[in-house]
Amino acid sequence: MYVAKRTGCRVTGITVAEEQLKYCRELLAKEDRERESASSCSFLVTRGWHADKGLAERVSFEFADYRVFAERNKGRFNRIISCEMLEAVCSMQPCAALL
Repeated sequence: MYVAKRTGCRVTGITVAEEQLKYCRELLAKEDRERESASSCSFLVTRGWHADKGLAERVSFEFADYRVFAERNKGRFNRIISCEMLEAVCSMQPCAALL
């Protein structure tokens, strides 16, 4: 969500942990509620955040195995950022197919 806030890009997060998916979706909803209730968008803009759209329009989270996700989404993404996953996986081929 941080990257989407800072750059305005679209972000898709994937996980195979149901609790993590629930937490991320709740956090996304909370971020959008806070943005809507902010008294002035200038605060968000001065911090470098893109306040023109809600995060829910640019960020999504899916319950998916990365290998299945990669097969379904070949060529759809131009960047991949891994947090605590790729270093535990032997083969990068499925992720490379996303690019």
